[in-house]
Order: sequence, then C-alpha cells, then structure tokens
Amino acid sequence: MKVAVRLYAQLMDYLPHDTMGHPFELTLEEGTTIGDLLARLGIPQEAASSSILLVNGEHGRPSQGLKEGDGISILPPICGGKL
Repeated sequence: MKVAVRLYAQLMDYLPHDTMGHPFELTLEEGTTIGDLLARLGIPQEAASSSILLVNGEHGRPSQGLKEGDGISILPPICGGKL
C-alpha cells in the first residue's frame, strides 16, 4: 500500500535519502502501524514518543494501523512562547 508522509522541523533529518519532494510517498506492507513507520524511518523512540502524530488530519497513535492512501504527518513537540 502507498501512503504520503510529511516530517516537520528537526524530524526532517529522517527523510529517506531517495525521496523527492515533501510529502514523500512510501510503499508499506498491509498491517503496518504508525509505530512501524516511525521505526522504518529511523526516528528514535524518545523522539517518536513525544511527537504529534496525525493521520489524515486527525490525531493518531503508534499502534494505529495504516491503510492505502493515508496521509501521515509527524511533528516534534511544540513548546515555548507566551500566552
């Protein structure tokens, strides 16, 4: 199955070397979870566990299964600023 992936900020360091453009497309096996995707991209567990995960614009979780055509966005935690 094919999915579209977007990485943001310092997580862009984990873009696969052969990707062209952003978002990039990945072909994954059926049954792949977001956690599997994070591991495939080489994102360390510490960074992965604090990242914001979105699937098709809605909050996701590492155990969530992916399906054909999903759009996955992975953002590092956001902090700082004033209220």
